[in-house]
Amino acid sequence: MSTYNLSQTAAEIDSAISKVHNADTSPTQGSTSMVTSGGVYTAVNNIGISALPITTEAQGIANYDNDSNVPTNAAVKDYVDSSVAVFSVSDNTVGIGSDSSIDIDGTVIAGSFASISDGTLTLDSGTYELGLCGDFYEGDNDSADYWNVSLRVDGSDLGLFGVDETLSVYKPYSISAFYFKPSSIDVTVYADEISHPSVLRWQNVRVFVRKLT
Repeated sequence: MSTYNLSQTAAEIDSAISKVHNADTSPTQGSTSMVTSGGVYTAVNNIGISALPITTEAQGIANYDNDSNVPTNAAVKDYVDSSVAVFSVSDNTVGIGSDSSIDIDGTVIAGSFASISDGTLTLDSGTYELGLCGDFYEGDNDSADYWNVSLRVDGSDLGLFGVDETLSVYKPYSISAFYFKPSSIDVTVYADEISHPSVLRWQNVRVFVRKLT
């Protein structure tokens, strides 16, 4: 049988064995003793939400901009509802010589800072990222005809795209822009016929709003 020389004293060996033989039944801060598997299991399963770096709805995600806190479901929902909104526009057609506002139809998918009346979206004061996207076509087989589709704030174009001859095939278009005003603003979608008379059609149109401040 091989012989080993131990560097620990008899007292140190006895102490080490004692810490294993008489293991704690629950973790104790500062203890140097072992902990039974049952004690570890119970301690882990009894960790309460207050012991974790949780961000609750009342605390607000915006107040904890870090990589250590985990938001609750309610906190995430409240943040999305209070900062992001998506609105739909009914599929429709604008005919010859008919510059027209395209009604935002009031289907509020999310958001608590906006309201819709008579096709116009009204936003609270603040800084916003606004966007418009959808499928459009102008297809009268005349390449000289086209439309400008714009996202308007208080009657002025915030951004626009041109829909030209697409041979009766819907194509995706989109724009986005930032806007700030210390008072509420009215947002509309507008179709402006340019050059020659033609017809504009659209589908799957959405207005996106993100409240920044």
